[in-house]
Amino acid sequence: MRDLEYEMGVFLRGRQFKKLVARMSAESRAKYGLKQIELDILAFLARTGEATATQIHHTLGLNKGHVSQALASLCAKNYVRLRAMPFDRRAIAIQLTDQAAPVVESIRLERKQIMEQVLKGFTQEELDRMRSATDRILANIRGLITE
Repeated sequence: MRDLEYEMGVFLRGRQFKKLVARMSAESRAKYGLKQIELDILAFLARTGEATATQIHHTLGLNKGHVSQALASLCAKNYVRLRAMPFDRRAIAIQLTDQAAPVVESIRLERKQIMEQVLKGFTQEELDRMRSATDRILANIRGLITE
């Protein structure tokens, strides 16, 4: 009998997926001299446009100290810039620079290839059902966390 609790834990933590992404991102890491966390942050910023360190920490589930170190490194490489938020000068928005564009494109292509391989053989209907189920699971988890 399959252990659904164990399988959901593995699926939601995504350790195997993270290992796959790290393995398939080796070329970009080497080419641009970046760590995996830096690639993950750049990919996140490419999707969101801008974010705070706290948003990166919470959304990606990364250690605050590691996020700080990665952001310092990305700033030094001129891949991100920091600016004070107009509504709260204590909050710092992180944005991609134009110099990050080739790195972000490389990440986008690698991740597109990963998703094509991981989702190979799924019909659009199956993908839609999976997205719907994932959305409901995550909403349930958020509800339980905030209770």
